[in-house]
Amino acid sequence: MQPTGIVLTDRPPLQLQLSGEAPRNWEGLVRLEERGFLLVTDKFPGTLLGFVPGPP
Repeated sequence: MQPTGIVLTDRPPLQLQLSGEAPRNWEGLVRLEERGFLLVTDKFPGTLLGFVPGPP
């Protein structure tokens, strides 16, 4: 996101692969600089925060 708003890109979408654990309904995803992505879910009764390393 830029100060002026969201900027569209020609890059293909990222495909996340589920692990062997129970699937999650991730509510939010944000790029963390060039390090990777933060994901958040509001699963009751607590919030889960996840980190996915970015592609090399």
